[in-house]
Amino acid sequence: MVYSEKGLMRNTRIVFALIFLITLFIFSGYADAQLDCMKCHKHMLTKKFVHAAIPMGCKACHSEPHQKNPKFSTGLSAATPDLCYNCHDKTKFSKKNVHAPVAGGMCSSCHDPHTSDYAKLLIGESPDLCFTCHDKKGFSGKKIVHSPVAGGMCITCHDPHSSGTPKLLPSDPLVLCFNCHDKTEFSKKNVHMPVAGGMCLSCHEPHVSEHIALLTKEPVNVCLECHEGIKKKPHVIVSFSTTGHPIGVQAKGIADPARKGRKFDCGSCHNPHSSESPGLFIYKADSSSQLCVNCHKK
Repeated sequence: MVYSEKGLMRNTRIVFALIFLITLFIFSGYADAQLDCMKCHKHMLTKKFVHAAIPMGCKACHSEPHQKNPKFSTGLSAATPDLCYNCHDKTKFSKKNVHAPVAGGMCSSCHDPHTSDYAKLLIGESPDLCFTCHDKKGFSGKKIVHSPVAGGMCITCHDPHSSGTPKLLPSDPLVLCFNCHDKTEFSKKNVHMPVAGGMCLSCHEPHVSEHIALLTKEPVNVCLECHEGIKKKPHVIVSFSTTGHPIGVQAKGIADPARKGRKFDCGSCHNPHSSESPGLFIYKADSSSQLCVNCHKK
């Protein structure tokens, strides 16, 4: 077979071009394999908690880290939160009620994507981290502060991402409250209707309050929201007195003789949650008249 001079030169150029491309491919692969991002970004490994994605290699998240005009910020291979969902289960972040930063894909507003001194790769501790968005005044400055709030235990009562329950609660309020509060105190023979209905927040503030037991108002005023009719007539042992027992403003300043340091109010005779006695009496009694001896000693 006879080759022309032009044909031979063309074939030679093709061979050299192929050799160059193969060499370039091998070299670029070798260079990429030898690329050590930590020579410049060594701070990514210096803190207590390191993102599990780091050992997977930078290209697990950054496809074009040094491009002048990358498609996504910092050369990410996808936008957040879609990038995060490559590893994290999306269903945990898309329940009925979604935390606003999560809904906005603002993962790095709360989490450092590389390394952190705080658990869960948070950029700060709660509650200070939460207070970057939530007004601290709503959780402090009052006379009574709920223990979990005082301890900065926000995620004990709230899911930071999403929840099937309002207010990002991890479960229904009554179930949630029983994680700390003894259920037996709320499930005796006679249960107050709001308690039975899990309506804890109808009477109590979950964070802070000016009133005892985190009540939304003074104790007697909380009771009168539902038991308004009590104000219209004398209360208890009417046959002995035309005025009845003092309640509301009538009892202002009267100390409870059986509960040292407490004011006289509805709770002086009634348990607001549950009781073994009728009428939610706080003492063992079958009728209101049997309560008298607990305060009016012979």
